[in-house]
Amino acid sequence: MKATGATLVETSCHSLVQRGHFPANSGELDWTPRQIMGHLTDSARVFSMHLQRILDEMTLEPLDFPSFEPLDEKRVASYAKLPWDQMLGELIHAQAELHSMVTAVSSAAMRRVGFGTVGGAIAADEIVRFLSGHQDDHATQLEMILANLTAA
Repeated sequence: MKATGATLVETSCHSLVQRGHFPANSGELDWTPRQIMGHLTDSARVFSMHLQRILDEMTLEPLDFPSFEPLDEKRVASYAKLPWDQMLGELIHAQAELHSMVTAVSSAAMRRVGFGTVGGAIAADEIVRFLSGHQDDHATQLEMILANLTAA
């Protein structure tokens, strides 16, 4: 999988586009495994930052989150420039940091709300619920790409 530029076959795309977060983010279905890894790294960093702000800010006023556009062409293209080992290390680190953030959010903090420039208001509990499905969606995407490679 290290050097592959493989993406999903059409039947797999139809299956995934109807699940989880993909109906609103179907552009992610054209990604290669490297692009998916880069996205999971970036999104883990962004969600960790959002959750950290919720933990750090003591006010009940809504927090303003910076925007994150997963389909930004420059962002997606940058994933191809990283050496494989560096990309894998960054993914592992970002995912571990995200896991730590999620487990650190108290039940009281789960009700806190932040506002992004894209998507509007979002509470910590909504971020946590989304994350599980988001990770699963992309894991399934990677499994389908791998299955298509091994079947060929």
